Amino acid sequence: MDKIKKILNVLIDIRYKYSQNHFEEVYGDSIKYSDLEQESYIELKDMTCEKLDRKIKFRKHIRNGMVLTVRAEMTELEYEKFVELKKENTFNFSCKFTVSNIELLKI
Repeated sequence: MDKIKKILNVLIDIRYKYSQNHFEEVYGDSIKYSDLEQESYIELKDMTCEKLDRKIKFRKHIRNGMVLTVRAEMTELEYEKFVELKKENTFNFSCKFTVSNIELLKI
């Protein structure tokens, strides 16, 4: 199957760039971590759709501590481009979040 048609399930971790202590120093009790995490999740979807394709499907997969893992369905070619965009530090979140890990979901 060619790279344009084969659909991959990709796990993408997003997290605050710094420690939880840093988060609390910057935002205090005025903003919940989950609110900024949700905003960053939406930003990830928007940036990915803008840079790759609007047809990529996203779902929240699991949360482990300060890391939200998102499951995305994309073609092999889109996956390769996404990995390259991460290497180039293309994803600029407004709330100091980052794409910390990308891996293929093994089913």
